[in-house]
Amino acid sequence: MTTNILDNIYLRTLGEILQQARKKCNMTQADAAKIIDAARTTMIAIEKGERRIKVLIIYY
Repeated sequence: MTTNILDNIYLRTLGEILQQARKKCNMTQADAAKIIDAARTTMIAIEKGERRIKVLIIYY
C-alpha cells in the first residue's frame, strides 16, 4: 500500500508555514496562487488548512 506523506501532516500547520513563507517573500495570495495555477480562493483555503495541497505543488 502506498502512503501519501500529506496524510500525516496537519493541514493547518502546513498552511501556516506556507503563509509565513509567502509573506517572507513579499507575495500576495494572488501572486502565490498564480504560481501554482490556482484561484486566490484556493490559496486562502490551503493557508487556512481547509484544503489539501497537491504533492506536485509542493515540489514546484
